[in-house]
Amino acid sequence: MSKRRYTKVQELLPEIKGMLAAGCTHKEIAAYFQLQGDRPVHQLLKRERRKERKAEFGIVPRRPGRPKKDAAEEEKEYKIKRLEMENRLLRDFLRAAGRK
Repeated sequence: MSKRRYTKVQELLPEIKGMLAAGCTHKEIAAYFQLQGDRPVHQLLKRERRKERKAEFGIVPRRPGRPKKDAAEEEKEYKIKRLEMENRLLRDFLRAAGRK
């Protein structure tokens, strides 16, 4: 079996918790699922406890990496379109009122 990564181990979390409740050790669980690395079960449980602690304090997990540029660009385009429509509306109102 190939080397498992964090996402693959994360999927096994319910089964791992069940095996721990049944009394299995971390080494037995790692051998059963053929997990490689330095104490993978211990590290997984440590990450989960950290996530739970942060959730208790209301800290929302953020996605890693730099935020997308598109959100700012779309917002700018929306504002520009809205202002253009507003200008067109005001210009039509002034023409209808006989000012220009």
